[in-house]
Amino acid sequence: MLDKTVPYYDIVMKRKRDLPIVINQLPNNYEFIYYKTGMEETWAGIETSVGEFNSETNALDYFQETFIQYPEHLEQRMVFIKSPENTYAGTITAWRAIVNSREAALLHWMAVVPEYQNKGLGKALITKCLAIFSEIDEPGPIYLSTQTWSYKAIGLYLNAGFEISKEDQIGNKKNEYEKAVPILKKYVRNL
Repeated sequence: MLDKTVPYYDIVMKRKRDLPIVINQLPNNYEFIYYKTGMEETWAGIETSVGEFNSETNALDYFQETFIQYPEHLEQRMVFIKSPENTYAGTITAWRAIVNSREAALLHWMAVVPEYQNKGLGKALITKCLAIFSEIDEPGPIYLSTQTWSYKAIGLYLNAGFEISKEDQIGNKKNEYEKAVPILKKYVRNL
């Protein structure tokens, strides 16, 4: 869940491709499910539950603008976690983005529904995403864009081998490294 009491600044993180992947398994009776047509509302519900969007309608609009025109990529790159209760508990996408004017791998939209947090699902999603990149993408660093509101996730990313980047930029989004790091140092233990 986002902590919107913290000042908001965008940051970029980067992971060298050749780092070993620490395997984080799903808990018993949870399973990974790849995107299938019609799961847009599932994605929107998960992302809205963590505060990334104000409404599922806004999340669906974003999905339509960003993802829907690439159904074959979604089926290989967007993953959900199905819980033992037969509900969807989290999602992540192994996407592509323009980083420093070149196309690159992007760990994108990782979220775990609040009632399923602190069960290791975020770690398992990151592991799964890194494995997807190993299977389908060319060599090169893996990036992600995040914000100070997501300091709990930033701790997970750091543990998975990502580092906060001073100079990289994803798309037109600003990398506010100088403003973000002092705030993150108050909340992220291993920074």
